[in-house]
Amino acid sequence: MALTYSLALKIDRLSAANTRIGANGIVTLYGGQRPASPDVAPGSQPLVTFAASSTFASTPTTAVLTANPIAQGTGTAAATAAGTPATWGRIADSTGVGVIDFEVGAGKDLVMTPDAVIKTNLSVTIDQIKITAGN
Repeated sequence: MALTYSLALKIDRLSAANTRIGANGIVTLYGGQRPASPDVAPGSQPLVTFAASSTFASTPTTAVLTANPIAQGTGTAAATAAGTPATWGRIADSTGVGVIDFEVGAGKDLVMTPDAVIKTNLSVTIDQIKITAGN
């Protein structure tokens, strides 16, 4: 039988992640292969970086952590003028230490519309980030 966690434990896990991200967290999207964990340095250059609010999210009261508004980002030189698909991303603390990694694309953790292609010097917006604590 699979493990099942109580709502209280799910909230504790999300609260710990929120605390670890802390003030002025960073959200970064990358192309290429996702590392094994947020403890491993990315193997590619960032396509776009976003500044999170001074508080990443409010304290969760359910099994969902909803981020406060995220500032608009601009595609980096690594994105190329023709565009490079974002395949994964990382939420880090203000010093760049990884906390959460996620997949980008249709049916993944972060869905971008109309697509996940990031282009150099073009604006990119994240409408909302929701992190759900699973079992």
